[in-house]
Amino acid sequence: MQHFFGRPFWGACFVSTIAAGLVYAEPPAAGEAVKPDASVAPAGSVSAAAEIADLPSLTKEAEGTFSPHTKGEAAAAKTRLLQAADRLNRYLATGGANGVAWKRYLKWDQMQQQLRAGATPDLAVLDQIHDRYLTDHAGLEWPIWRNVATALRTYIDLSAALADPQPEETFRASLGRLAADLESYGKSADSESLERAGVSLGILERRRQALPLLRAIRQRLSRPNLFVGVSDDLIAAGSRRQIDEVDAVRDVILGTSVRGQGRTVGSVSVRLTPSADKAVLETTLEATNSASTIGANGPARIGSTSRTVLVGRQQLALDELGFHSLPPQASASARSRIYGVWSTRRGIVDCIVRKAARRRIPGQKRQSELIASRHAEQRLVRRLSAETSRELKRSNADYLEKVRNPLVRIGQFPRQLAFRTTADRLHFTVLHDGPDRLAAPSPPPEVPPGSDLTVRFHESLPNNFAHGLLAGHTLDRDQVERLAVRYLGRIPEQLEDEDRSRGPWSITFAAFNPVTLRLDRQMATITVRGREFASDVRQFDVAMDVTARYRLENQDGKIKAVRQGDLEIFPPGFVPNSGRRLPTRLIGIRNLLKHRFDRIFPEEFVSRPLILPGQWQRVGRLDLVQLQSDRGWLNLGWRPASSAESRLVRQASP
Repeated sequence: MQHFFGRPFWGACFVSTIAAGLVYAEPPAAGEAVKPDASVAPAGSVSAAAEIADLPSLTKEAEGTFSPHTKGEAAAAKTRLLQAADRLNRYLATGGANGVAWKRYLKWDQMQQQLRAGATPDLAVLDQIHDRYLTDHAGLEWPIWRNVATALRTYIDLSAALADPQPEETFRASLGRLAADLESYGKSADSESLERAGVSLGILERRRQALPLLRAIRQRLSRPNLFVGVSDDLIAAGSRRQIDEVDAVRDVILGTSVRGQGRTVGSVSVRLTPSADKAVLETTLEATNSASTIGANGPARIGSTSRTVLVGRQQLALDELGFHSLPPQASASARSRIYGVWSTRRGIVDCIVRKAARRRIPGQKRQSELIASRHAEQRLVRRLSAETSRELKRSNADYLEKVRNPLVRIGQFPRQLAFRTTADRLHFTVLHDGPDRLAAPSPPPEVPPGSDLTVRFHESLPNNFAHGLLAGHTLDRDQVERLAVRYLGRIPEQLEDEDRSRGPWSITFAAFNPVTLRLDRQMATITVRGREFASDVRQFDVAMDVTARYRLENQDGKIKAVRQGDLEIFPPGFVPNSGRRLPTRLIGIRNLLKHRFDRIFPEEFVSRPLILPGQWQRVGRLDLVQLQSDRGWLNLGWRPASSAESRLVRQASP
C-alpha cells in the first residue's frame, strides 16, 4: 500500500498560509491570549464611545505616573547588548569569509564604535544598524541574531529617553495627544484618530511609561483582525479519497513463511476534533485487504485466502509553531479460508505431510488469524508513522520557509496567532498590530450563514503590514517585480511594465501610513502616499497621495470592484473643490502618476473564480455568497458552486 494519508491530510490545514501572509515579534503576554470568536458580537454593536468611555480619563490620570530612566538602566541595557553581540561574534568567527561578509553587512565595526566606553551613541546610526537585522535574509530568524536585535532596540530606546532634555514634558505631551485622539475616536469612530493614537502609544511603550494604561488600551482597541473558518464539510470533501492498491504479502506466522499478493480497497476521510488551543484533525483509514497466499512450513504447503478489515487513525495538531502529530492507532481483524494443502515430496511422504498438516490446521487457524491481525496492525502503525513523519517534515518546512521565518526576519509575525477546532469548523485567528499600531477596535461581523469558507479581516491588517514593510522605504520597478514573484508566484497584470524602454521608476513611501485601505458601506478606498517619485529622466522631491475608490459587488459568485470616478492625485492635505488650484509645477508629476497608477487601479476589477489548489480541486469552484464591507471590516463567505457539488460536500462528511 502506498501513501494512505498523503498530502490531502496536510492540505486540510491550508488555512495556515491564508493571510499570508501571515504574520514573530513577541509571544502574547500573560492574560492576552486570543479569545475564541464563537460568541463575538457584530461589528459596531458596541459604540466606540462606550468602548473607550473611561480611557481618556485614565490617560489623564496617568500623568502622575512618570518614572525617569537612569544611566544605570542604560548601562545595564548596554551590557546585555554587548553580551549578545559577543555571542554572535563568536558564532560568526566560525564562518570564515561568510562570517566576515555578515559582519560587514551588519556594520559591525560601526556598532562597536558606538558602544565603546565613554562614547555618546549616535542613535541614527544605531537605528540604521538595527534595520539591517530586519531584512529577509535566511538565518536572521535564529535567536542568536534576534537577541542582538532585541537588545539593540532596548538600548536605543533607553538612550533616546536619557538624551531627551525634557523627558517628563515629552511624556505629558504624548499622554495629551493620546487622550485627544481617543476622545476623537469615541466621537467619530474614525480610523485616522486610532492610528494617531497608536503613534503616541508607541512613544510611551518605547520609553516604558504608563504601561498599565497602555495594556488596557491594547486590550480594548487592538483585537484580532483576521478570522478564517473552514467547515468540516469542505475539509471532508477536499480530503476524502479512495484507496485501491496491490502489494506483496510477506509474513511469518507460527513458523510458517507466508508469501502472496493482497489488494487493499477502502477510503481515507478527515474529521475535526474539538480543541480550544489548537486545531486538531483526525484522519481515518477504513479498508479491507483481500489476499491470496501460500504458506511454507518444511515440505508442507498451505494455500489460503484471507480478508483483513483495517482501521487506522492519525491525529494532526496545528498551532503557531507549526504541525505536530500524535502516535497513530490501528486495529485489524483477519479471517482466512484454506483452499488447499500439498507438499514438495512424493509418494508416501507426501501423504504423511499432507495428513499431518490437515490435522494441525484446525487447531492453529484461530491463533494464526489473531497473529496475522496483530502483524497487520503493526505494519499499519509503522507505515502511518513513516508517512506522517515524512509529510510532517515537508509541511513544517513549507510553513517555516514560506510563512513564519520570513515574517519573523522582517519583524512582521503576528503578535497573536491561534488555531482551534469545533465539531463543525476549523478556526484560524490573527492579531497583527505593531509598536506604533493598533489592530481591530471592534469585534468581527457574524459568520455568514451557509458558507463553507469564511474570511473576515479588518482594514488594520493590511494597513499594519504596509506600514511595517513600506514606511519610509524606496522601491523601484525591479524590486517590485522580484517581490511579486517571490510572494505571489507571478507578476500581477496590474504591475506588468509594458514599456520597459521608458526606463526605471521608483517611489519613496511616506513614513506614516504609506498605503491604507478603508472599508465602509460596500466601499473600499485605497490610498498610496509617496514622499518622492522618480521616472527615467526626472526626480520629483514632492509628496503626493494617490487615492482610488471602489464599490464592491458580488457578480456571479466573484468579487467585482468598480472604481468610482478618476484617481485622486493631490499633495497631502489638499482638498479638491475647495477653491484652491493645484500648483502648476505639480501637473507633470500628476500626469506621470496617473499613467502609472491607472494600471495598478483599473476602472473595474473582477476576481477570478475561487478554485482551491491540489487535491482541493475536487471540491470544485467555490462561489462567493457573502460580500460585506462595513465599519472597517470585510466579510467574505464561499460555498461550492453547484447543487451537485454541495451534495458531494455533504456526502463526503465522515
